[in-house]
Amino acid sequence: MDIKDLNKSQLILLALLVSFVTSIATGITTVTLLQQAPESVTIPISRVVRETIEKVVPGDVITKTETVVIKEEDLQVGAIARASKSFWTVNLGAADNPKEAFFAANAIAIGDGSVLALDGRNIYSDKNYYGSHAGANYGLVFGVSNPYGLRLMKVELTSAEAKKVADDAIDIADVTKLKIGQKAIVLKQDGSGIMQGFFLGLAEIPTHSASTESISTETASSTASSTPVLVEQKIPVVRLSIVIPKEYAGSAVVNLDGELIGIVSLREGEVYIIPSSEIFALLAKKSAQ
Repeated sequence: MDIKDLNKSQLILLALLVSFVTSIATGITTVTLLQQAPESVTIPISRVVRETIEKVVPGDVITKTETVVIKEEDLQVGAIARASKSFWTVNLGAADNPKEAFFAANAIAIGDGSVLALDGRNIYSDKNYYGSHAGANYGLVFGVSNPYGLRLMKVELTSAEAKKVADDAIDIADVTKLKIGQKAIVLKQDGSGIMQGFFLGLAEIPTHSASTESISTETASSTASSTPVLVEQKIPVVRLSIVIPKEYAGSAVVNLDGELIGIVSLREGEVYIIPSSEIFALLAKKSAQ
């Protein structure tokens, strides 16, 4: 029978038969070649097939969700612990003769080998001071200051000591990013007092201070006298929901992350919280020297 005599159905069946026979022949040939091929060839082929199958047929995916409850009390304890390890004291005298020394101010390590005297109005550049921290004494060099009683002092350290001091330094918060209602903790460095309040914002408080200039007056007897000039200043302050007693002057104010947001300062009989932005200004002043 000639192929031209086949109808359409018979042609389709013939094509299927030829395809089937060809597939069987191809399979037999492939198996035979694999059996004859060296092992270095068959192993990668088997690995590719196996890995492909593992990817095509995914396994069960198990998602486990855990709920962790953090109490505010735990945050407060952690913040106090982180801040407390950065506390220093500044003493008038020589580090090698502490028995003859006198307490000058509380201080806090702020990194870069520096400590910040929190109420340093009685610290003078012509005196010798040393710092005490974790049972050790370190020489201090007077640095920059600001009108609000903050004194930045450089610590004389070896490289090993510098790492320890840097590890214990407090982190300084950007007070401009605080939200009203955030919790603030006021810490006395001697551990005798802790106060808690809420952040109410930033403000500027007007105050007066005597200027170095004076006004000369002449009396009827031609004798001259001078009167100090009172200059109005505005002190930047942190406002909290609590009234801080005077005995907390020189204390640190931190948030629940243990970051420094301000320093309690006593000025003209009034208690203020100097914001951390003034500390950044001091650091910038130091870098510019």
